[in-house]
Amino acid sequence: MPRYTIEYRGGRYVILKESNPQWRILISDGIGEDTDDYIELHPIEVAYLLIKKHGTIPGKEYTETLRLIERFTSDDPDYMIRLSTYLDLRERGFKVRIFDREPIVFEVFNRGEDPLTGTSSRYIMVVPAEKSMSIDELDRALKIAEDAGKDLVLAIVDQDGDIVYYKVSATLKFKVSLRLKKA
Repeated sequence: MPRYTIEYRGGRYVILKESNPQWRILISDGIGEDTDDYIELHPIEVAYLLIKKHGTIPGKEYTETLRLIERFTSDDPDYMIRLSTYLDLRERGFKVRIFDREPIVFEVFNRGEDPLTGTSSRYIMVVPAEKSMSIDELDRALKIAEDAGKDLVLAIVDQDGDIVYYKVSATLKFKVSLRLKKA
């Protein structure tokens, strides 16, 4: 039986505190942004709660959940690889918070660490295996992580949904120029 009722209000998905007395569990698990009267959810968190059957949207059946995920995917072409990475990290026992400061997507806590009282140890950048990434984008993500005292981890997701994680400790940047002479 789903624990939380998810509502769509004012263009965002929320869980009202008044009608969901166990809302504190979500916050301690790193899910949602706490506001005065409700918990605001990111589309990845909405899908997670629906998939895990911890949440329900009144009047919406399973097919509606699939349509909802399809809509999120149409809004964000990388939504599915981000969702699969989020699910993978959660299944591995990590508490994950949406960071969503491009190009970093997630903030991850060590196993057993409480997002309310602890600090995260790493940021996750999700990258499709078949796409190229600019060194400037990687360098920018590494700078954000270093400035926050966190490790930067690349989650590389292939076409089959398999994920490989790599810790990034440095980027090499240099300029290359080439002169051509007419023969």
